[in-house]
Formats: sequence, C-alpha cells, structure tokens
Amino acid sequence: MSEDIIDREFVIYSDRNVYLGGRIKNGQLQLESEVYGEDYDSEQHIDFSDEDTKRLFSLMSFQEFMVFMKEQHLLGLNALLKENGIEPKTTTI
Repeated sequence: MSEDIIDREFVIYSDRNVYLGGRIKNGQLQLESEVYGEDYDSEQHIDFSDEDTKRLFSLMSFQEFMVFMKEQHLLGLNALLKENGIEPKTTTI
C-alpha cells in the first residue's frame, strides 16, 4: 500500500466559520467541509471508495493533495475529479 493512503486524520484549514479536513481510514479517503454564517450553514461529506482513493493518489502525493486543497478548495477538487472520472459519494446537509 502506498504511504499516501495509510490511515491518518488531517485538517486542511480551519477557523471560526469554516473547516475542511478529513481522514484516510482502511484505504478510503473521507473529506468533511463545514461552513457557518449568519444566514447560511452547510456541511458536505465526500466519501471515496478504495479504487477512487488510489486513483486520486496516483495523480498526486498526499502532500501535494494538501497543498492543492489549500489553494484550490473544493471547487478545484471537483474539477480535478471530473477531469479524471473519479466519482465519490457526496452528501450535502
């Protein structure tokens, strides 16, 4: 198994009103996004299968993924996933 997909928890960014982080557990990437505002709250969970996790980390290392996410956020990730035919399960609350 690649060092990039070993079990770990991580925070990409976090402050008073926003959070983006996740974990890799049993070879599957899970991301959580939370946004809290005066008029709008949102939570999004993105669950990758084993195969999708491996495909994502074949495109970039875990460290490159962290930098990418800090710079491109979820919009950039969604574009990358679409370009590469990766379709994780997404739940928005």
